[in-house]
Amino acid sequence: MEKILIGSWMPKECYEKHLDEFEFILPDKEKDTFNLEEITERIGDCIGVVSVLGLNKENIDAAKNLKAIANMGAGYDQTDVAYASTRKLPVCNSAFSCSQPTAEVAFTLMLCAMRRIAWYDRTIREKGWIPLIRFPESQEMPLSGKTVGIIGFGR
Repeated sequence: MEKILIGSWMPKECYEKHLDEFEFILPDKEKDTFNLEEITERIGDCIGVVSVLGLNKENIDAAKNLKAIANMGAGYDQTDVAYASTRKLPVCNSAFSCSQPTAEVAFTLMLCAMRRIAWYDRTIREKGWIPLIRFPESQEMPLSGKTVGIIGFGR
């Protein structure tokens, strides 16, 4: 049976409909993610790999039967695409699967920075609840009356 290496743990529901076709190699939930050395050790006879860490030349050379590389994310920056091309290996990503969650996290972090959520969290955890915790007016950035936006690239 052909093997596919998945570099990070994922629920069985994500791949179980293909268990009759492929053997999947992936870390258990506690391990979470294989590092690049562990990928090199396990990739030998796999036909495909799905990874958040990408693949380097050493990983690709260790995979004698590899037919495709997939990155779990929007880019290819962690995979040696030029070297994979010399081996005639297609490299793909999951560009659209992370667009909305990335935008949501960016907006959440922006709000957290404006309202100093990390400072409040740290203060409450260290000192307990202190009624009316305030920090100097010059450091506060209330949202009322502000225009907030993101200027950048991407989706």
